[in-house]
Amino acid sequence: MSANLHALSENPLEAAGKSVRPVCLSDYVRGLAGAGRRVFPGANSSYWAQYEPGTMVRVPMHCLQPPSARELWRLHWIRLSPLVSFITEPANTAQADSTLYLCRDHAYCLQKLDHAARTNIRRGLRELKIEFLTHEQVLCSGARAFIDNHRKFNPATATAEEFRRQYSGPTGVPGNVFIGAWKDHVLAAFIHVVFVDDWVNISGRCAMDEFLNLRPNETLLYATLAYFLAANRVQVVHAGVNSIDERADAPGLHRFKLKMGFEAVPVHRAFVLHPAIRLLSRMPAQGVVSLIRRLSPASRRMRLAECVLNHAAGSARRQQKAPG
Repeated sequence: MSANLHALSENPLEAAGKSVRPVCLSDYVRGLAGAGRRVFPGANSSYWAQYEPGTMVRVPMHCLQPPSARELWRLHWIRLSPLVSFITEPANTAQADSTLYLCRDHAYCLQKLDHAARTNIRRGLRELKIEFLTHEQVLCSGARAFIDNHRKFNPATATAEEFRRQYSGPTGVPGNVFIGAWKDHVLAAFIHVVFVDDWVNISGRCAMDEFLNLRPNETLLYATLAYFLAANRVQVVHAGVNSIDERADAPGLHRFKLKMGFEAVPVHRAFVLHPAIRLLSRMPAQGVVSLIRRLSPASRRMRLAECVLNHAAGSARRQQKAPG
């Protein structure tokens, strides 16, 4: 076997000789609190953390037990959380209103992927240098990839200022890991994951438009899954749930994740408003939010509110149509 073919058969992150270590969940959420996030303990060894203003999200993502009424009451009335978000196993087909993407294949390898994915990844491995990044490298070299990526879905956030806002925070939070794809001295793409206990969550992927023909997204995701799963470093890798933003390329992202080896698990994605403001979920309020959104297109909070209300209304319609 030639040296070049041998290099392509190996995971580039293993070949680099650098390794990363997980942190325990309590240290991770302690780091979030130190970075200014609101964090509260939950049931079943879970935590509630603020990822958007006014919204508490449950971690880890694979915790699918429904929270108790008392737990939600405490989040709303003691913790004063306007919106609580979590995912659960659907009780029936009508309640399955979202998809959770998981990869649990500990025999994950290039040969298991389809021909197109293998071809793309081999090209990426030939053309790009894949390695772990420091947080400083991401801040210095990652803005162009971030801006190009966000320009496709939400141009209002495709700015250097938004990049610094989102990626300055992880500097003091343990468990954050960055993996990059270099083309010569340019950071063509990077992936951000959270490595906690025996699970990994893929938090974000960004790539520069001019290097997409080198297939950095497929190459980075392959290297990440092979590094964490094939060596049994974790039990599961999460690629998140499908977006509630209708402008996101949901069919394209779904096909991409399946092509890369993820399972599509039907789940119920709940957004529970504080009882004092639950009237906002009624249809007239949706019209008001949509109007404000059109008047303030750059407002991330209003866009989030519009997406949540639309998702909640769609879930309610599906359950009303369900037999029985």
